[in-house]
Amino acid sequence: MATIQPPPVSTPILLDTGVMSLTWIAWFQSIHLKLNQGKALITMADLDMASSQDFEAGISTSIDVYEIELTNVLLSSLNSSLLLRASIDGGDNYLEASNAYGWSRQDNGSTSYTNSYHSLMLTPQTSNNQKNYEISGVIRLVDLSNDLSYKMVQWSLSYFDSSDTFQVVEGCGHIKTALPVNAIRIVPSAGSISSGTIAFHSLD
Repeated sequence: MATIQPPPVSTPILLDTGVMSLTWIAWFQSIHLKLNQGKALITMADLDMASSQDFEAGISTSIDVYEIELTNVLLSSLNSSLLLRASIDGGDNYLEASNAYGWSRQDNGSTSYTNSYHSLMLTPQTSNNQKNYEISGVIRLVDLSNDLSYKMVQWSLSYFDSSDTFQVVEGCGHIKTALPVNAIRIVPSAGSISSGTIAFHSLD
């Protein structure tokens, strides 16, 4: 990727009027375009009391990386966490065996880990959870069509808990199957998704 040089240091970011310089605006716009090159929207869903959000189309053997973007996702129930599950039959069934996934997650510096679970647990399940507090962030899925025993998933999410404490969640995990994954489900562990937007992108 070619480097995009910023304007000279002598070029002020803000003009005397307090408005940003057009030179800097053009530079920021070029950076934004560069970062989003090759990112294609597959589908987007605005949720309203949804039991889950499934992505059952658009996963191809020719694409190595997919990205799920969450914006203001609100869960309906206390003591609920946000989960990810995968399917190898186009969404007819989702892998839910007790050892189908493994993950490691940091919640504001506190680490949780398991190598055997029925889902990827994207957010913690605590009394001070994300009910009434919206979750935003990105989940990245890598090489879903490989014939290895694992498919890699990484995520970075944030929200405020019920104590108004800002929570940052960073995690990585794997889907334990050697078969191609061709559908993904985002689902709460209890209740439903009250509102929010979830978008599914491919990255080239």
